[in-house]
Amino acid sequence: VTKDVTVGVSFKIRTFKVTYSADSGSAGLRLRAEYQGSSEPLTSPVTVEYGKTLFFTAEMNESSVDSGLVPDWTIKGSTVKEGGQRGSLTATVPITDTTTVTVKLVPFSAKELLDLLKPEPPKTVEEDFPLKTNFAGHTITWTSDSDAIKIESNKASVTRDIVDRK
Repeated sequence: VTKDVTVGVSFKIRTFKVTYSADSGSAGLRLRAEYQGSSEPLTSPVTVEYGKTLFFTAEMNESSVDSGLVPDWTIKGSTVKEGGQRGSLTATVPITDTTTVTVKLVPFSAKELLDLLKPEPPKTVEEDFPLKTNFAGHTITWTSDSDAIKIESNKASVTRDIVDRK
């Protein structure tokens, strides 16, 4: 090039549609989404710039917890950074493609619940012990003996027999 040349360049920010919902068959479950670091809720579907991170929260009412149910996530299109596994109440997802997030309520085993509750000191489902803790904003009492595990909150209880200890 022997003389000045003007080069024009334009950039377009890539955006992706993100759709999210709670399964209609999961009474008492609501899925909320917001940009990471914000408390302003979004409305599905939402258009998100490439690389922006969404924070999803599965909100369960007391009857869901009382029924012995936990969230089970399906996330397609973008990769989960944190959370989003069965039993998790949240999922952090950097958006890199068109993305669908759904959550439904499923029964849990005693081991799954114990893994979620993370008692201190740590316990195993083979042990017999009492535990009072908080899950999904609700007080949960766990009692176990050689025959059964009983999980109860303010309004209901769920009993899991020894088979469910695995």
